[in-house]
This record gives sequence, structure tokens and C-alpha cells, in this order.
Amino acid sequence: MADEERAAIIGAAEFEKLALEHVTDTPGADVDIFRAMMGLTRVSARLAADFEAAVHRPAGITWPGFRILFCLWTAGPLQTRELARLVFTTPPTVSSVLNTLERKGYVSRHRLEHDQRLVEVRLTPAGLDVAAKAFRVQHDRERAWLAGIDPVLVEHFVEVLELLAVRPRPAAGRKPRKAQTH
Repeated sequence: MADEERAAIIGAAEFEKLALEHVTDTPGADVDIFRAMMGLTRVSARLAADFEAAVHRPAGITWPGFRILFCLWTAGPLQTRELARLVFTTPPTVSSVLNTLERKGYVSRHRLEHDQRLVEVRLTPAGLDVAAKAFRVQHDRERAWLAGIDPVLVEHFVEVLELLAVRPRPAAGRKPRKAQTH
């Protein structure tokens, strides 16, 4: 079978196996670190795709749209740059998503009186309703994804995620030191 044909039909499990074999044969590679980060990345993408397909598209919004609505629902009015920081994207990307949400009547933008260059984004009553409903449906989905997994494992998973969430970004171009065990 030609490489092009094989690439077109490779499944996720086969890809993971091939990637692990490839990395295992790479000098200096830490297989456990690779498995953890690849797993986290793949699961994050899979969940985002699932939530968008099963929850957000049927509600008339997108995954990025929901993330912004959720931020506003949780924190109240925010500036565009604050939204970008909270959803880990750029202000132009947030602006693009806001254009769609504003057209749908879910958010409104207001220039700040003390600095007309700054824009504050607020949920409209319709946006509040969509955010709350989408959260409830997504949370049911989250429960379904974690159903049957030992609550202790879930708690350990959350602990690791929380450690990663507050950790500073590693400096570019530097190989980090190995973690010390206690």
C-alpha cells in the first residue's frame, strides 16, 4: 500500500501506536512526557469537537462562541483583551467571534467613557439564556464522558490540570530540568 493511501485510512489508535514507536526510537525523548502531552492534546481536541457537534452547533453557536459567552456569563462584562486572555487567543480572533455573537443578539459592545479606544462586552438577555442553557447541556455531556471513572482518578486528573494551568510557560529554547521527586 502506498504511503498516501495508508495516510488516508490510518485510525487514531494506529496513529498513537506509530507515534509512540517513533518517539521511543528518538534519542533523548521522554516517552511518558510525550504520552501525557499527546494524550492531553488529543483528548482536549476530541472533547471540543464533541461539545461543538453535540451541544453548541444545535444551539446555534460554536465552541469559540460558547467559550466567550461562558466567560461573560461567569465574570460579567469584560474588555475584548480580557476575553482574549481568558480563552487563550488573540483580540482579533475574539473580535471575529464577537461579530457573530453580536449579529445573533447575544452580546453588545460598548466603548468605555474614560477611554474610547477600549470596548467592554456584555451579555444580552438572549445571550444570558443561551449561555446558561448551553452550559447545562454541556455539563450533562461532561458527566457522560466521566461516567464510570473512579472519582479518585478524576480528582487526581483535576489536580494535575490545575498544576499545569498555573505553571509559567517554559522559556523558549531551553531544555527544562528533570522534576525532582520527594
